Amino acid sequence: MQEFRITYEVFQKVLESARWGEKSTAVAHAVFVLGSPTAGMDKLHGLSRARVSQICKDFERLYLKHAMYPPGWERATVCAPPERLKAFQEEMERERMKFFSSK
Repeated sequence: MQEFRITYEVFQKVLESARWGEKSTAVAHAVFVLGSPTAGMDKLHGLSRARVSQICKDFERLYLKHAMYPPGWERATVCAPPERLKAFQEEMERERMKFFSSK
């Protein structure tokens, strides 16, 4: 697992779409925002080493899903009827996943 650091603002954005418990959030915050080593996180938070490792893998996957967009894509704010917006989001997610699954 490759460890990296992100800002607190990015961390908050990534977790907006997830339901994480207090301990999982604390571990991910310590590792990815504060840059703490994973060693010792198990004892600090009362978790197994395997669980700490899984939390880090899950957060990394969630972060990449949030952060990775094909070259040339831009983020934008859009106003549209909810049903059209949902269809557009689903279509763009299919295109994004298609791009990255072919790499």
